[in-house]
Amino acid sequence: MTHQDVISESLAGWQVLACISRTGASHRQRGHHCQDNVAQVLSRSRDGAPVTVVAMADGHGHPRHFLSDVGSKQACRVATLTVSEWLGDLRLQEGVRTDLEHCRQQLARELPRRIQRHWTSAIQQHWRQQQRTMPAPAGTTQPLTSQPLEPEAMDSQAFSRLPYGCTLAVLVLTPQWWAVTGLGDWDLVRVSSDGVARLLSEERSPNPERESTASLCQADAAQAMAARTQMTGLEPDSEPFAVMISTDGVRKSCGATTDYLSWATELVTSLQRPSAGAPMRSDLSQRLDRLSSRGTGDDVSIAVAVQGSLVMPTRQPDHLHGKTEPQRLPGSKPSITPQESEPRPILQPGLWPLHWLQWTLNHRRSLGVLIVSLGSISILLSLRVLGIWCNDIFLLPEQSGESCRGRDR
Repeated sequence: MTHQDVISESLAGWQVLACISRTGASHRQRGHHCQDNVAQVLSRSRDGAPVTVVAMADGHGHPRHFLSDVGSKQACRVATLTVSEWLGDLRLQEGVRTDLEHCRQQLARELPRRIQRHWTSAIQQHWRQQQRTMPAPAGTTQPLTSQPLEPEAMDSQAFSRLPYGCTLAVLVLTPQWWAVTGLGDWDLVRVSSDGVARLLSEERSPNPERESTASLCQADAAQAMAARTQMTGLEPDSEPFAVMISTDGVRKSCGATTDYLSWATELVTSLQRPSAGAPMRSDLSQRLDRLSSRGTGDDVSIAVAVQGSLVMPTRQPDHLHGKTEPQRLPGSKPSITPQESEPRPILQPGLWPLHWLQWTLNHRRSLGVLIVSLGSISILLSLRVLGIWCNDIFLLPEQSGESCRGRDR
């Protein structure tokens, strides 16, 4: 099982409460590697201000991306080092005037190109090192190389970024501002001091019905990162808040967006008030494992940071109350038996036939009783109507009286 836990002390108003990846339930059952990776680097700006960089990546796990676990690990390593190096040239002490727009432009345009370039170099080096021992890609019977290759031949051995494909999210925390950039199907949530969670960033898929996402292995990865870049300034009188980034396995295991936001609020609250006698790290790991088991079974990763002295309310807002057990998305393969979890149907536009089928299967016993009852009533009514009709047609003349004679006239 691959995971990393980081609990840090408060640095210039920021406190990273958690940074963790957990292998998904379905991946554990099949003996697959965890495709998620996280990394955190604490460093200093040019004038000594403490800064934190958190990176989170999710390997695609598809047979075409048979080295995506390596790709996600290298993406986190390269991103944290590249951004930390950039922060080392900035003056970020409180009270020092900083050009936020200039920093945002660099984070949106220059740094994504650097990250992808350094990531490509890292995975290319890994490719060369693994040429002699790399197993055959999934779904094939031929190894990548049939005999040892010389360095020149290795260079021509069709290196591609595709096998290492992964998403990437980068969270940057400084005394003056905080920012996020990246690409792919990760999510960013902000939880305010009144306990209200708001979704700040998500991937806008051009075809939401297909299971696809932007990837660091694509040629236009830098442009995709620019579109997801956000930077927010911090004022001395700013209200305390928390931010959370998570891989797609978390939100999909929660099902509905409202349940995902409720789960985020409850997570921040629990991290600030760990249960007595239970280590925070163990408690968090169990929470994530439970989410994956009851959800899609995918790997799950989260990173939570708090700005200021955040005190969460003891009673959450009304819209966060109610059942918040994770739900499976339509079409997701359950990682546990139906008896262990009874998810609610989730309504999403464009998928009503799937929801109707799911509802019908879940209530087939009740539907059977209803159909039998309605059928019995229908048969009785039909017999009654048929009996009246027969009486009207087959009445004998002596039984019909005046009405029959009247018709004769």
